[in-house]
Amino acid sequence: MMGYSDKPNRFSALHLLLFSRYLIFRRYKRLFIINSLLLLSGSLFCQCPRINFFKEKVNSFIFDEKKIKSQSNELLQLQQQMKACHYEADSSFMFLLQMIGFLNFKQTDYQGAINFTNESIVAARKCISNHSCNIQALVHNYSNLFYYYNQTGQLEEKYAAIDSCILYFLQGSGGFNKVRVQMVISALDEKTTYLFNKGEYSLCYRDSKLGEDITEKYYHGEDSTSYIANFVSHQANCLYFSKKISSAEKLSEGKISQLEKTRDRNLLHPFYGLLGLINRDKKNYTEAISYFQKAYYATAQNKDSAGCAQNLAFIGSVYAKYFNRYDTGLKYCARALKYAHADSLVILKETGNIYVLKGMYDRAQYFFQQAFNTVQQGMNESTMLQNSFQFPGFNMLQSLSDLVTEKGDAYVQQYYHTKNDRYLKMALGIYKKGDLFLAKIKNEQQLQLGSNLVWRSTARNLYEHAIEACYANNNIEDAFYFFEKSRAILLNDQINEQRWMADTDIAKLAKNKKKTIDLERDLAALPASSNEYLTIQNKLGANSRELDGLVRTIKNKKPLFYQNYLDTVFMTVPQLRKNILNDSKTLVEIFSGDSAVYALTITPSQHFLTKINKQSYDSLTGSFNLDITNPGRLNKNFAGFIKTAQLLYSLLFRNINPPDGSIIISPDGVSYPFEALVTNEENGKPVYFLNHYATSYTYSVKYLTNQFAVNTNTSNNVLGIAPVQYNYLNLAELHGSDLSLKTINNYFSDVTNYVLEKATKNNFLQNFPKYNIIQLYTHAADSSSKNDPVIYFADSPLYLSELLPDQKPVTQLVVLSACETAKGKLYEGEGIFSFNRGFAALGIPAAVSNLWSVDNESTYLITELFYKYLSQGLPTDIALQKAKLEFINNSTSKENKLPYFWAGSILTGKVDIIKSNPGFPWKGFAAAAITLLFIGYFTKKYLDKQKKSKPVDYPKQA
Repeated sequence: MMGYSDKPNRFSALHLLLFSRYLIFRRYKRLFIINSLLLLSGSLFCQCPRINFFKEKVNSFIFDEKKIKSQSNELLQLQQQMKACHYEADSSFMFLLQMIGFLNFKQTDYQGAINFTNESIVAARKCISNHSCNIQALVHNYSNLFYYYNQTGQLEEKYAAIDSCILYFLQGSGGFNKVRVQMVISALDEKTTYLFNKGEYSLCYRDSKLGEDITEKYYHGEDSTSYIANFVSHQANCLYFSKKISSAEKLSEGKISQLEKTRDRNLLHPFYGLLGLINRDKKNYTEAISYFQKAYYATAQNKDSAGCAQNLAFIGSVYAKYFNRYDTGLKYCARALKYAHADSLVILKETGNIYVLKGMYDRAQYFFQQAFNTVQQGMNESTMLQNSFQFPGFNMLQSLSDLVTEKGDAYVQQYYHTKNDRYLKMALGIYKKGDLFLAKIKNEQQLQLGSNLVWRSTARNLYEHAIEACYANNNIEDAFYFFEKSRAILLNDQINEQRWMADTDIAKLAKNKKKTIDLERDLAALPASSNEYLTIQNKLGANSRELDGLVRTIKNKKPLFYQNYLDTVFMTVPQLRKNILNDSKTLVEIFSGDSAVYALTITPSQHFLTKINKQSYDSLTGSFNLDITNPGRLNKNFAGFIKTAQLLYSLLFRNINPPDGSIIISPDGVSYPFEALVTNEENGKPVYFLNHYATSYTYSVKYLTNQFAVNTNTSNNVLGIAPVQYNYLNLAELHGSDLSLKTINNYFSDVTNYVLEKATKNNFLQNFPKYNIIQLYTHAADSSSKNDPVIYFADSPLYLSELLPDQKPVTQLVVLSACETAKGKLYEGEGIFSFNRGFAALGIPAAVSNLWSVDNESTYLITELFYKYLSQGLPTDIALQKAKLEFINNSTSKENKLPYFWAGSILTGKVDIIKSNPGFPWKGFAAAAITLLFIGYFTKKYLDKQKKSKPVDYPKQA
């Protein structure tokens, strides 16, 4: 899969920077003469003249290409004199260092050029602080650094210099001249191309938007439209590869409409090409060909051979794959190769795929190898792991990833054709290499969640094909490997980062992320045309770069941990049985692919890999969730629900009877409670999954192996939160939630409750990391106006993105007794981003959360019963199972026995025994003591009264 670029024919950013330096030297030629007295001024080291003397020396310099060496020595002497006289904070000293750096560059001493330019930056900061020069001095220095680093191949430093150049450009108050603006947008143009080719889609989109805004606001040259079109093209491509198809389509159509009205129709081809890809994905194949043809004619008119080749290859691919016109497809690919030069990877790859469709597998493998050779002669899926990522060509990493997957797919198809298991083994070997390649890409990304999520989605395609190959010959061991690699890898990275980071590092990261949230909020409230919009946008970029720097610093502190990011050793099935299942549990993992659903069931003694019809699975899960989340509908259609629940159970567990006991579910895609599946009927009543199994859910088996923080506080402290009342958004009061907290308190010795006005967002964020158990009774929602799950506190909402404590939690369990806390946005390859996942990312091993809007009274009772069984020393999964069973059995109303009332609460994460120390019953003891005192007091009074009223018996006299 490829994207489209409309890179205009113009000088590169590097040529422009060099040209700008030349203009500066011409402008100041008359000012730059150093007279011969400089050689006779050694006495100045002993007696310092005024600063004006040095300014004249600097300003009298003329650059002479023929005298570079001698001029360099003269400037170095002047530098030493100025340092001896302590004039380092003057603008002349800053400019002198800048010139020495330039002379080093002209002598090909690039490291010297870098060193002197960095010294010039230090001097510039000093003279800015004393107001002897303005901030634009930093812009010139960083623009020079950008060019020098390019010569040394230090790409990370090169693009960091661009970032700094842009930052100070936007902060400058001294106007925006044309040369300076063009220098900045040209550098941004090169950087966004680099980011896109590297697969950093979120960063590329951010910087492309910044480039578009700067160009529109400050640059009005003849090529401004070309720059803008290129920046918008990058944005559209980034949206497309981020699976934001409708946004990419809207942006492309809007730009086409705009350009068709101008003289710049030669800039249309990348948008036509992208609409071709979008229509292909939407199965509008005729429209796709039409758009590719428009893109081809536009690139031909521009004499863009690479664009011509790419569009012809896509036309051929559509004809072959979707119209079965293989020979037509090959003809288009052959035409494409006549245009292509070095950038022919996509054409050769598509040619190979067409030969697979024709059943000519050896020929297909030949073209796949030729595609590898375009990057490096003799490269294959194994040797490419040894390469750095400085690959030439547009979107090269994406193309290489697709090439590896498609090469493996070809061997799978050859297996189906020949039934030779050797081809399946070869395919699985290639898929594993492709997985390592994707892991390497992730490891070398700048830790931007958006880009990482895109690559996780790309990996899903590889994993689905690999699992299909495993199913073909019932290869359980490899299937387990790919099931595990298909889920929550980024979550496990976050947990391990938390584990290795010190609290000071966590606090710094939290501060940075909170600042990002505030800046994004400010940006959303501003019009794009305002000066402040650009400033805040660039501050966001600077904050992102600061975050990258913090993470890089942490990486350097723990290098051994970060080397394990590419660890290929995963738990085997025997290890799973020994370390996780413990001879008594069962694991069920689901993979919901594009064409099929797979269920992997591993018991202590058996294993099963089942392929499920996707249409049937999606239909049943949709009906199941529609019924169970609506009590009225469930009551009216209970018989229909039972039938659906039985069919879904049979689909997942046909010919499989997991032993009763604990069962671990690792779901994929849409969530639903397994506890409400119906295994069979007895005497006309449903027997639920709940009756046989204590169910817990996990993000992956790998998640269960993480080493979580342990609370050394033996008192087992608990934090209870119950706002009860809300003074915003017309949220209903949660009557009884504070009373339920009091009932729960009886099971623990050390309890802190925040109720009513004390149940604030800040109180929660500041205190929850210190507590072993967190109990939340409040409102929540799986989405909001910010497209983010939210929990409501007494004073304000807490969004999932704001869950940023500044210390490492010791919490073992969070009970989120609020609506939809187990729901959120689904990201392919990572799962649902919900509040329970948010707490897991902080290193909290387990959470009880809700799948739908729950009934208050049943929630209070089930939660109280859960703590009752937890206090008896039962594991969390069994405690929740028994709480639900007791709730069902004790319900006098038939309606309360419906799964809507009890199935919504699920346990996600690590199952554990959380010992509790029941609090001493001080209130009961005090009441009993007071009662005894009253009884004693009144008994004494009564006896005294009786004694007084009795007649005295005097002794008889003699």
